[in-house]
Amino acid sequence: MPPGATKPGQTSQTLPSGRVIVPAKQRAAQASTLSEDGGAQAGVPAPRSKRARPDVSSFWQEGHRPELRNVAPSEAHVDFPAHDREFNRAEAGITRVLSDAKHKTIGRMADAVANALKSGVKPSEIAFRRDPNLHQAILGEIQKTYDFGRKQAIAEHARLMQRAGKVTKFADYATGFMLADPAARKPPKSLIVTADVAAEDFENRLADAARNVANDLRAKYADDFASMDAGELADQTFGAIDDYAEGFIARAAMEASRKAMGAGRKDGFDEVGDEAADAGAVFERTEMVDSPNICDNCEPLDGEQGPTYSSVDEDVCEGGALCRKIITEVFA
Repeated sequence: MPPGATKPGQTSQTLPSGRVIVPAKQRAAQASTLSEDGGAQAGVPAPRSKRARPDVSSFWQEGHRPELRNVAPSEAHVDFPAHDREFNRAEAGITRVLSDAKHKTIGRMADAVANALKSGVKPSEIAFRRDPNLHQAILGEIQKTYDFGRKQAIAEHARLMQRAGKVTKFADYATGFMLADPAARKPPKSLIVTADVAAEDFENRLADAARNVANDLRAKYADDFASMDAGELADQTFGAIDDYAEGFIARAAMEASRKAMGAGRKDGFDEVGDEAADAGAVFERTEMVDSPNICDNCEPLDGEQGPTYSSVDEDVCEGGALCRKIITEVFA
């Protein structure tokens, strides 16, 4: 769990920035202590209400997610529907990559377990061969998300400046489609690390499952594997690992896509940083979708502002299904 994150049932946590994260259940309990005349008891903060979003986004059209229709005034220059589409594309693409790799990986591991058990090798000593192509396949998907995030960040800066009546040398980029194609750009180190972590975590989880299955089989058959058919033993192992694998692929896709989007947007804002600083822009954190599915840690940070990108980029997410954080430039 990231530093500062709260566990189920845990009380408030103070982030390095000094902000306090209060879980939703605790906020609800605090709300119940409000007196009938609306005053709060001494020392009990009032619960944070949902952020007001009274304006209809100029980017929203029929068929887009309904929750994206309304925006706060400070968010009007952000194309949330486009980000929503890219998040969905990236998560689907990474899920497809990992799902395609899953059966091949489990097949290799099942064969390795069967051969190890018949040879008397302890489960903790079983070595599994890595897929040399998995990292590159994941990187190919998140590179697209990184490029999208970078383009959109620069476009948002241009729109923000134009709407405030300020001169910007990035005016031609306001549509988000005027940037030179960055396909030939070398992936930044942060993106390579994200792909490495996703691939390694995927294979490590399956390897752990395979070793656990091997231990179960040893207990079941009392190490009497000499007379057993290796193929049948591998089939049993395959099915047990396959059942385990279903739970974490979607989570891995979600985490990788969000890290790639954040990296691209940060790099885009770095490119326009001097002009933005001179104009007095600050950064604002927003959750794209107001929903009960947003985790308890992210919900109260919606609308937080700070002088730098990193000042509002605390990694406290517990993995809510719709936690899609966007950090953008605004004028305070």
